[in-house]
Amino acid sequence: METANVPIAFVLLQRLSLLKQETHNTPQITDSCSLAGLILVDSQPGATTWLRKVEEFILAPEQIRAMAGGGPVEREQLRLMHVQTLAKRTIRVHEDDPIAITSDRLNRKPVIPVVADMVPYNVPNEPRALPAFSIYWPTVTPAFPEERRQPGANWKGSVSVACGAGVFPLSYSVLLKEYVANDPVVQMTIDQQQPSAKAGKITLQLKPAGSWSACISHADSVCRWAKGQYSASVRATLKNSDDDIDVEVLRWRNEFSVERTVLPFDEKKIYPAIWKPEMNPETAFAR
Repeated sequence: METANVPIAFVLLQRLSLLKQETHNTPQITDSCSLAGLILVDSQPGATTWLRKVEEFILAPEQIRAMAGGGPVEREQLRLMHVQTLAKRTIRVHEDDPIAITSDRLNRKPVIPVVADMVPYNVPNEPRALPAFSIYWPTVTPAFPEERRQPGANWKGSVSVACGAGVFPLSYSVLLKEYVANDPVVQMTIDQQQPSAKAGKITLQLKPAGSWSACISHADSVCRWAKGQYSASVRATLKNSDDDIDVEVLRWRNEFSVERTVLPFDEKKIYPAIWKPEMNPETAFAR
């Protein structure tokens, strides 16, 4: 038996350090910035599966101030603001479109599901890996144990992530730190690993790292807040008789804070009349 959809809005704050180099013959590009925005989660739990749609909007401070306390705003307008804000950045790592995610109820191995009637005949009818940069989104982690655990308990989680033409397995460890009003507070730590993937003749290697804490609502299994940092490096190598290529094509460090906020929304609009966002990065990261 399925329960009702659960719409949850989050304020996102992040500090980014980015590096990109397309080939060994092109210069490195770097970027550092502080960004703010919204993440809207439409959670649809079922008896055995958990479907949710996650949409991220990176917004300029003046856009946030203009919306807070105002009238309804179309989500398409938010999407346009998001695209315009990110167009000013020299390196793009955020998603432009909403993403559906599905898993079992314990959130083991979440993936992007396939909508059969939208898939071209020449595309494999298989679920896709999640964007590698976006694993800080609510509901991507953690995996849940089958039974209630006590503080100090540890368990493992995993997720497949995609970056460029590479798809990589990524494993992480979960530590149950405490319960706050029956909500578990957990710490996720990415395991030491360097998975690789083939893109034609090129080998891609992902080196992820990071740790973040989250308080998970016992009522809906979605985090109340999460904060920490997540970094990764992607290298491309090619060895042949003509040339050896070994270049770091992408690197990021993402220090982030995600927290629930009172912002009603539906499929078409957000309703910010009562929204009072706390968008101070220094305050959020000091908690």
